[in-house]
Amino acid sequence: MAGKRHFRRKLRGVALGAVLAGLPLLVGCWPFPVPPEPTDLAARLEAFPTRQLGFEAPIEIRWNDHQVPYIFAQNDHDAAYALGLVHAHLRLGQMAIMRQIAEARLAEVIGPEGVKVDRGLLMLDLKKVARQSVREMSPASKAWAEAFVAGINAYQSSAKELPYEFEALGLRQERWTVEDIFELVHLSGVDITWLRWSALLPLRETDHWPEIWAEAQKGRSTSPVSFPVDRAALAKPVTGPAVGERGAGFLGLLKMVSKAGSNSYALGPDKTASKGAIIASDPHIGLMLPNFYLLVGVKTPDFEAVGLMAPGQPIFSVGRNAHVGWGQTNLIGAASDLIDVSDLPAEEIDTDIYRVKVRFLPAQEVSVRRTAYGPIISDLDVIDAGDAQIALKWMGQEPSDEIGAGLKVLKSKDWASFQDAFEAHALPSQNVTFADDQGNVGALVAAHLPKRAPKDAYAFLRKPEVVLEEWQEKVTSAALPRVFNPKEGFVASANNRPTKDAHQLISYFYGAPDRIFRLQSVLDAAREVTVEDVKLLQQDTFMLSSLEFRDRLVSAIDQANVKTASPALALIRQWDGHYDAGSGGALAFEAFFGPFASSLYSLEGRQAEFDALQDSGDLKWGAMAVLEAAPPEVLRDLVSAALVHADEAVETYKTWGGMHRLRLAHPFALVPDVDQAFFKIDLPAGGSAETLMKTSHSPTTKKHGSLFGSQSRHVSDMSTLDENYFVLLGGQDGWVNSSTFADQLDLWQSGDYIQMPLSDEKIAREFSHSVKFD
Repeated sequence: MAGKRHFRRKLRGVALGAVLAGLPLLVGCWPFPVPPEPTDLAARLEAFPTRQLGFEAPIEIRWNDHQVPYIFAQNDHDAAYALGLVHAHLRLGQMAIMRQIAEARLAEVIGPEGVKVDRGLLMLDLKKVARQSVREMSPASKAWAEAFVAGINAYQSSAKELPYEFEALGLRQERWTVEDIFELVHLSGVDITWLRWSALLPLRETDHWPEIWAEAQKGRSTSPVSFPVDRAALAKPVTGPAVGERGAGFLGLLKMVSKAGSNSYALGPDKTASKGAIIASDPHIGLMLPNFYLLVGVKTPDFEAVGLMAPGQPIFSVGRNAHVGWGQTNLIGAASDLIDVSDLPAEEIDTDIYRVKVRFLPAQEVSVRRTAYGPIISDLDVIDAGDAQIALKWMGQEPSDEIGAGLKVLKSKDWASFQDAFEAHALPSQNVTFADDQGNVGALVAAHLPKRAPKDAYAFLRKPEVVLEEWQEKVTSAALPRVFNPKEGFVASANNRPTKDAHQLISYFYGAPDRIFRLQSVLDAAREVTVEDVKLLQQDTFMLSSLEFRDRLVSAIDQANVKTASPALALIRQWDGHYDAGSGGALAFEAFFGPFASSLYSLEGRQAEFDALQDSGDLKWGAMAVLEAAPPEVLRDLVSAALVHADEAVETYKTWGGMHRLRLAHPFALVPDVDQAFFKIDLPAGGSAETLMKTSHSPTTKKHGSLFGSQSRHVSDMSTLDENYFVLLGGQDGWVNSSTFADQLDLWQSGDYIQMPLSDEKIAREFSHSVKFD
């Protein structure tokens, strides 16, 4: 057990870049090929294939100066085919790596350290589910996906030069299939409940486990609801449980490549200056280059849309068409269960043996034990299960058609057709926001969940017979909560509880309350809101729980009669709760909070709990109760010790951005001796773990980078076709050394956006580089 904990601490927060670039160093750091020369926009567009393509009719692709494409097609086939070409042109290297991950073939390209990750991915068996999903696709969604895949293959076979990743990682040029696309869809839809469980599992051995689990379950009833808005709760925030996440190795990689967080909201005409609806979203995902998303516009006789697409997936996660706009946040849905199979007879456990190819070394055999309830995940090194044998049952082990759902969303024209579109959507479980050109706003839950009524308490590890009964029937979006034109005049979601509906268990856990409290407080009071106002809100750095903890801390310090001339304490007293990059108060508070909270939990005999929960946005809420229980004489000693660390940090870093950094790089920038050939960004960062502009971090007194947070933004005023704005943290192009690899970083930092209009006249002006295909 100690070895497992050491492993978890060592790999905590491992990013995708470390998996792809750091781990190969253990096998000797193979010589990397020379990176391509810097490439400008003209050269990149010249590389786009124009001959022997499979279009059925003439089309045009227009590009803006950030290499964002706008596709004009005369039919759905050609639109999907062109999307495949565009995705491959911009992100083929990234797509190929993601396919290696989804197919549990990481060791094939990074060496032996990928074997452990591959074993975990083999347990998910995404390939098997993808095959089943393809067989059950509707004819329309299958035709759309096949045309998209044909475009990818056409680009790959005709490209004069493949992305640098192919040579550097020894990737082979393999044809793409619709099954591959579904594997990527399901990979990005993994259940982030697993990260919560992984934090709680090692705490089962502590004396405080009954209280910890009881508090964790209270989140289902104490999480603020999206509708109806509880105005009393906005004025009186509640102290919630601390339910953390753990991101080690296999689990950390899943968090980086999944749609794990976000803010999304829509304002009705009574709230806006234009008297039309405004919708906005900013997805929270792993911070990496290339970005998780790319920007695309497309027009056909059947639909027109602009928005964010995940590379290799032919659907728009966030965006709008001529009539409706949409955004999404992760529901953290109850789409999985941990099942105690310790007493399962041996004959009910099957063992699959897989031959895993390993770069530079002979293939290795790995085993995966499976039951009727799912794979036994406690066999993985990163799962601290003690002596228990634990199986994972997940809705993602059943076929679904997110591609068909996404195609219907593209063509939806009103609330009725929009609702119908999400019936086929299973992964990930989402809160979906809606706004249309008539001024309507709404929200719905899009998920496939086991049909079961909520209870006051659940066993952390479920019994096989109970799960077997509960999973007999599933519910889809039509049976889950939704709201249309609420009396508050807006809808908002930030990974919180959608409603108090008591008919269906929706989630075991929800996100921390800070972001939804902030959104609802601002939007409830807002009038005459403009697009520019919403852009500013997406850069907001206020964190309620930090200010609440600060107030209680200062009160406790005064009551304990702590005497000190600490510069850090003076800054903490004056701080307004905003994590601006230039804030000295935010720096002083965070440098104080880490060592102080750790000592508080240790004093209570709960150090293991702090270690497990320190990545949680809920941590400060949970620490308040521990603070209030501390005796004054003990508090004086803890405060004095923590202020030493805080004073040192203030002297060293001066501001929050001096310690809290935005670090972006291509994964290969982590490899010694080649880092100068790749983008490597290290800038002061604002925001924190649960600010609207999210930049997650653990409690620390050291300089650090955020690995997870806000990484794209969208705002649309639905009263006009052209007021649509997007920006990526980084850039559009995945081609190493391209001029548009990270050219949107300046826009992101300054709060500027790229306009993505829908009118032909405006598109022609904004997207001035045209390529026509006859």
